[in-house]
This record gives sequence, C-alpha cells and structure tokens, in this order.
Amino acid sequence: MDVMRKPGAVIGRGIARDERAETDLYAFISKRHEQRVVVERAAVEEAWRVSERHQEAPAGGQRTTPGPALAMCRRLQQGVYARRSVEWGRQGDELEDREANQPKGEDAA
Repeated sequence: MDVMRKPGAVIGRGIARDERAETDLYAFISKRHEQRVVVERAAVEEAWRVSERHQEAPAGGQRTTPGPALAMCRRLQQGVYARRSVEWGRQGDELEDREANQPKGEDAA
C-alpha cells in the first residue's frame, strides 16, 4: 500500500468518528443558540412595543370617559377620606390642647 497515494488511509476510523461527533455537537449548539436569539429578540421587541404604548397613552390611562375612576375618587373623597380627615383633625386638636396646656419649663415627653 502506497501511503503517498492515499494520505487519509493511515488515519484511524476513530478520529473520523470523533470529528463527526464534534461537528454534530457544534451544529446542535449553533441551532439552539439561534433559536434562543430569536426568542430573546422577540421578547425584547414585545417589551419595546409595550413601552411605546405606555408612553403614547394619555396620562389618565386610555379611558375616554372618566366613569368608574370618577366614581371611585368621589367615593373616597366623600367617604373614606372624609372619615379619616375627621379622625386626624381630632388627633391634631388633642395635640394642640396638650401643647397649649403644657407648662413652659417642661420638656415634651
């Protein structure tokens, strides 16, 4: 057998099999990477679109009528916050009375 005529003949079949496995592994890794890049790019583009929609939306949201939001504001103003206002007013009055009745030489406790 003339080695010069068939240079690949002396290479064992094991090396060719290992190189084939390496090629397959590289192809698999490359394919997965490309899939991941596509998915990540889609996620970034979607986040960008959402961000743009938020920036373009009117300050009060995308509602054209204030209906439910106005009702909620009025309910809070007339009910919840009105009661809280009375409670805090009472506490403030008590603190003012305490301060007014405290002798001048004593430190506040």
